[in-house]
Amino acid sequence: MSCDFEGHVVLCGWNTRGPYLLAQLSASGQQVVVVADSRPEGLSEEVFFVSGHPSKQEPLLEAGLRKAKAAIILGGEEDAQALLTGLVVESIAPEVYSVMELHDPANERYARYAQVDDVLYPDGLIADIAGICTHYEGLSAFIRDILSTADDGHSFASFDVPAEFAGRTVGELFEHYQGKGLLPVGVTVPPADNPEAPVAQWQSHVDPPLEETVSLPMKIVCIQKNNFTA
Repeated sequence: MSCDFEGHVVLCGWNTRGPYLLAQLSASGQQVVVVADSRPEGLSEEVFFVSGHPSKQEPLLEAGLRKAKAAIILGGEEDAQALLTGLVVESIAPEVYSVMELHDPANERYARYAQVDDVLYPDGLIADIAGICTHYEGLSAFIRDILSTADDGHSFASFDVPAEFAGRTVGELFEHYQGKGLLPVGVTVPPADNPEAPVAQWQSHVDPPLEETVSLPMKIVCIQKNNFTA
């Protein structure tokens, strides 16, 4: 039976991070479809599951990829399988936002050739967090709060800066969002040498000077209470 969801997330493959990712997405109210060779152990019957390898067109189409909001390509022991899956995902639905897990940063260029929108390195991210936590006692609990949407804590969110703020200062922009109950922490903007770059390749500016002038397009990054509604 084919999935009739729209605006959902397709998890392409499964690994040890799959259950945590599924929990985060479900907690935020996101419909999820899992595509894997076999049904993961312990996967709830309420989760729509498609049996088949995610590098094949048929199971991805059955998962409603063309109507999805995003596709997350979970990595295996080797990057080659994720890269192959990325190629197939982009050939079927290039307009769907795609995120790929990789182990080796040297393989990112191949993901970009495949037109994958964003690339993550879970091994490096975990190492970075562990390194920070060794310097600052108790910081791990704070990081878990900020990175999770599956509880009543806080998480990161980004918003398109409205046209009315063009030419005004970052300080005025931050003040506006603080008034909405959000905590602004930075902005993202296209690189100066490639203004047409996709959002995933925009540059981040944490704690930018408040007197800096807003130039569109721009996104503002905030910390918000989970289940926040503006």
